[in-house]
Amino acid sequence: MSRVTYTLVLALILASIVTPIVAVAGVTGNLQLQVTPTKGSPGDVIVVTGVAPLGYSVNVSFVNYTGTAPAPGNYQVLASTLASVGVGGKFQAVLVVPYVPYATNYAVYAFVPGFEANTYDYVLFTLVPKLILNVTTVKSGAMGGLIPGSIVNITGVGFTAGAGVTIYINETGSQIGSAQTDARGVFTYIWSVQNMPRGTYTIVATDGVVTASTTINVIPALFFYDPNTAVYTALLTVSGPLVRDLEENITPLLVVGTGFDPDVSVISITFSNSFYNYTKAIPVTASTDPYGVFSAALYIGHIPGGTYTVIVTESTNDSYTFKDVITFNAYIEAYDYNAYTSAFGSTDYNAAAASMPSLKVTSPGAKVIVFGWAFAPGNITTAAGTVSVPAHIFIDVDVPENTLTISSVEVGTQIDSYNFLPDADGFNIVVVLMPSAIVRGGHEIGETQNITAPVQLRFSARTNIAIGPTAFFSPPAGTVGPYTSIVGVEPTTGIGVVSGSFAGPYYCLVSGMTVCGVNVTAPTNVVQLWKTALGTNVTVSGVGFDPNQPVLVFIEGVPPVDLRLLYPSYFATYGQSLSSFLPDGILVAYTTTDSKGSFSTWFIFPTLPGAMYKIWVFVGRISGGYDQVQAVYIAKTSITSFQVLPGFYLNPAVAIGPYVAEVVATGLPYGATGGVAGVAIRTTVLDTIADGKYKQNLNDGIMGVNLHVSNWRITPNGTLTDVLSPNVFPGLYIPVLEPGIYELRMIMPDGSLSAPTYIGIFNDVADIQVIRDNVIAINAGVSQILVNLQQINATLVSVQGDIATIKTDVGTIKTTVQDLQPVVTSINDTVAEIKTAVGTIRGVVLSLNGTVATISTTVGVIRATVDSLSSVVSGLQSTVNTLSSSVNTLSSSLSALSDKVDKGFANLSSAISDVSSKIDSSTSSLSSAISSAQSAITNAVSSAQSSLSSKIDSAQSALSSQVSTVSNYVLVTLILALIAAAAAIYEVIVLHRKLAG
Repeated sequence: MSRVTYTLVLALILASIVTPIVAVAGVTGNLQLQVTPTKGSPGDVIVVTGVAPLGYSVNVSFVNYTGTAPAPGNYQVLASTLASVGVGGKFQAVLVVPYVPYATNYAVYAFVPGFEANTYDYVLFTLVPKLILNVTTVKSGAMGGLIPGSIVNITGVGFTAGAGVTIYINETGSQIGSAQTDARGVFTYIWSVQNMPRGTYTIVATDGVVTASTTINVIPALFFYDPNTAVYTALLTVSGPLVRDLEENITPLLVVGTGFDPDVSVISITFSNSFYNYTKAIPVTASTDPYGVFSAALYIGHIPGGTYTVIVTESTNDSYTFKDVITFNAYIEAYDYNAYTSAFGSTDYNAAAASMPSLKVTSPGAKVIVFGWAFAPGNITTAAGTVSVPAHIFIDVDVPENTLTISSVEVGTQIDSYNFLPDADGFNIVVVLMPSAIVRGGHEIGETQNITAPVQLRFSARTNIAIGPTAFFSPPAGTVGPYTSIVGVEPTTGIGVVSGSFAGPYYCLVSGMTVCGVNVTAPTNVVQLWKTALGTNVTVSGVGFDPNQPVLVFIEGVPPVDLRLLYPSYFATYGQSLSSFLPDGILVAYTTTDSKGSFSTWFIFPTLPGAMYKIWVFVGRISGGYDQVQAVYIAKTSITSFQVLPGFYLNPAVAIGPYVAEVVATGLPYGATGGVAGVAIRTTVLDTIADGKYKQNLNDGIMGVNLHVSNWRITPNGTLTDVLSPNVFPGLYIPVLEPGIYELRMIMPDGSLSAPTYIGIFNDVADIQVIRDNVIAINAGVSQILVNLQQINATLVSVQGDIATIKTDVGTIKTTVQDLQPVVTSINDTVAEIKTAVGTIRGVVLSLNGTVATISTTVGVIRATVDSLSSVVSGLQSTVNTLSSSVNTLSSSLSALSDKVDKGFANLSSAISDVSSKIDSSTSSLSSAISSAQSAITNAVSSAQSSLSSKIDSAQSALSSQVSTVSNYVLVTLILALIAAAAAIYEVIVLHRKLAG
């Protein structure tokens, strides 16, 4: 009895395994596959659902296929995922349409792994090309790119592979540009929006087979000219003397509008500050052109400081608002009152005063007149009422005891002895008294105004005033060049004059359609590259000295810097003469004061390490001797020394990456002889697309491929060298391939960063049209194949007549001499050097007839056209400046090669199909043999119980027809289950006979 029980249990277990397998085999082509959506573009998400037996997974794929529909063996998987079957036998999968070229044989295909032949199902999928834009709302540029337009990255997907694409604007028919798709049917084009009125436009791209379109919205834009940077900008901050020039109508504010309605008048431009409830409308006489562009020169007059919203109104009464686009910062000037009124006869502002430094010299207890622009109005009207906002004027430091006493208020309203209110336009003219006990030299006069309600806001500006003779320098800091030399000798003293240098990277700036001599497409022209040169021009000026006297300008190191140690030969030569002036100084400039005792001169700061340096001025006195003054920074007299900053650049600054660059660095920290170790390089990517803003990814990754930087050292004068080879410039490997502008900085031994330098990487092959000059057409007999001769080691063997024989790795090629593009690059005596597409050859000039030179070479006689020769003399001894030959447009077709590849793939597919058929045949034979064994077992059992045997035979036969293609291990399992079932029945029969007996 127990043996019967065990046998029945085994049968049930095996049956539980076989049952779902049989169920799977029973759903051939009926996974009830549904795909949403059934058409789309590469990158789109599609959802796939269906039904399958519990406990199994379903392979879901995006495929292309051959024939009329996908089936096992005739498809290629392009993307796939595995979905689990859940409650109710349902499954769901999410697929992303892969980046594939346009075709009509795509489908979503699904099957149960291990049972594909009986379970596969599919839904055909329609691929649709699509255009993708990085931005959909843009601003138009103008004036040939001088006004920057938005940069649009146009990406096309789902187009024909390897096709030329034309991109144009549907409404105007104007072409944006053209591009070439890759093998995936993808292209990218960078477009700078120019000369487009406002509105919605349709961008269309077509490759001749398929077309895609999308829309883009052009909105009005406003740009202001910044004379400090000489560029047009959408956000302008007006500071310094420009405030005075604009508000005194010395200079107009230049405004350009783009993307407005075409051919309409612009009647007004309004400046509005909601904080003050201040509005100033300026009438305009301007009109937009057919592209919606206008320009205007605005004389704005006095206007309070702060940030303004600008409103442009057209003659159609349409208005366009540009919020917070221009800011005016406070600015002041101060002059000696008596000198100013004597020069101009009144207290009204006169622009000529700015160029008269003698007016800035006053004396203790004297009157000083102060002009202030772009402060807040003295009375501000708010929702809570009118608020008075007083201002005051101070000397050097804004503290109560340093507030200057007001003598009078010429423009504005005086409140008390120290405070006043600017007028309604934020302008004031105030006369103050200098302290009677004030030291000689340069001082700062400042004006400040604090607003505490309804918000806290502060306006402040400073200017210089001199008490007695004073000298100023500018700027307060800068980099130095790598070389210093003695450029002359001061005639009176005989002291040598030292000059530093300017040095920077060599490269070509963008000009027209050329970058470093390489022709590029228009989008590259929007790339800007900043030149980072080393060297600083220092201006030194003085006021209040005796007229017509000699001026000597020296620099001196601030301890621990000792110029005697850094320039020993200079002091050895001029030390004795220097002792009468500045024993530890170097003479850098000399000049003479004018008839009013003022002077101005300049010098290039010498090569010195990063540190502080004093600037001394010696001016002769009429009474004899020299008046010695230490110069102070002209904009902030508390700065008494010039600071040398670390800086560096790379040569070249523009290259095709990756590349090796020479590193030139100066102004590095001062150290002992032998230098300071530990200089390193960091990089920051400059994102040119995002309006030149930096990505915050400062890192030291570049150090991983520049381990030799550990050998770099700083020389005593602050330059960079290599301790292992001091006569060799340090070099840096730039492992960058992605085109763009990159910023690099050096890390100093103390962890601080140097001033930045910039490099430009240009690698986009689609932008380099001269690639075509590197290839020639080869007639291979069956088709024309485009071949780069450098890749097949082409060598010119001989020239006979007009036919050139070229030996290559792929055989011998005959072509015309004209196709080799022979160019005579030089002629030395009678020896000519000829550059061709397959290398350079030399020969002897036989004759020169008109513009044709006949040259005998080792490969034959070559005749080349000579475009220009500077002279033809005996022996051709003069240099030939330019020789050129006509270059035909070289083209070829890859169609034959493509056909061969297609045939190769077809043969391979056929071979795979044959192998598949043989495998199916073998499987069928094995299945047949197993079926015979099954029949024999069934017949043996049927003798014991005919009726039950008949039922088993029927089930066996049905099952056999379903599992003919099932894997062998499944069939073996099925056989074992049948054997177990038969054995169980047999045991039952035996037991029954025993009981019956």
